[in-house]
Amino acid sequence: MATNPAHTQPPLTAEELLSLDNVSAQREAPPHIVHQLATRLLNLSGSGEGIERAVSDADRHADSFSLALPASVKVGLPGRTLEVFDREAIRAAVGDIRHVEGYRPEWADLIYHPKVAAKPPRKRMRTFDGRRVTPLQNQEFIYPPDDRHIYYPSGYPWQCIGKVDIYPNGESDNPTEWGSGVLIGDRIVLTAGHVAAAPSDPHDWKMRFTASMYNGSSVSGPGAVSYVSDSQWWGDGVSGHDIGLLRLYEPLGTSLGYFGAKTGSRCSTRTPTSKTAPSSNTMATPPAVTRAGRSSASGPTTRFRTPSGRPAVTRPSAVRRGPAVRTTTSRPAVR
Repeated sequence: MATNPAHTQPPLTAEELLSLDNVSAQREAPPHIVHQLATRLLNLSGSGEGIERAVSDADRHADSFSLALPASVKVGLPGRTLEVFDREAIRAAVGDIRHVEGYRPEWADLIYHPKVAAKPPRKRMRTFDGRRVTPLQNQEFIYPPDDRHIYYPSGYPWQCIGKVDIYPNGESDNPTEWGSGVLIGDRIVLTAGHVAAAPSDPHDWKMRFTASMYNGSSVSGPGAVSYVSDSQWWGDGVSGHDIGLLRLYEPLGTSLGYFGAKTGSRCSTRTPTSKTAPSSNTMATPPAVTRAGRSSASGPTTRFRTPSGRPAVTRPSAVRRGPAVRTTTSRPAVR
């Protein structure tokens, strides 16, 4: 594998990072970028006649606009393909590319030291005998001390990080699970494999990515949101290989930037295996983790191992294989 000396530099040390100052944007964002990020898209899918009829019969008021949508019309855009990585197909599509440069727009500040936001206060409850207690919530999964911080995701690269909402099916109005992801290409989001594999039905699913999510919305604007068109993941029972890629309908990376990507030299050559073969029109239970409101997936399990081979926990088996997401650009695997 050919290497580029510029790509073999080690990461910055803490001392080197501390010596750097944030860098202001080189210019103002172009008008079309400002308009794009300030515009909220309402995506409707389903019967075209039903959508047109609902728009024509809309209940219009001075400060509101109400649509009566038939059952055949869904809010949002459904996903198309939901598959396991095919390593050979990806290798053929990528070719000799081993490194994809990141992209920082000229209108984005470069933030080495993000603002630290306040942690939400812990909720207290009072028992029947008058004692005050703090619910565990998610703290039972964190080894003390909990030294995590909440950062305000403004500027590059923080604005490239976002939230992945996972809906139980294409008709659902509200997500039931979620995860995090980062833009690594114009419209490609890197996430965990158990997030990309979360939908249970490969023929009826929906996910949405919101970049620079903070306090329930994007700090970059209502236009920094896109539904997911394709989801693929890689998983062979090793935690370090829990990798997923999502392709977005909207190229958010053109306005927000993206991290880029490069391959590693310690990737396993093993392929996912399943102890139970799924039928042609169903998907076996995908890898998952326990989330609020939903227990971890049940079903056939595989011993979960670290890269060194040490067993850790059990996870559901991998699922069916499929071809790589095809792209229409000279930079495969990042658009």
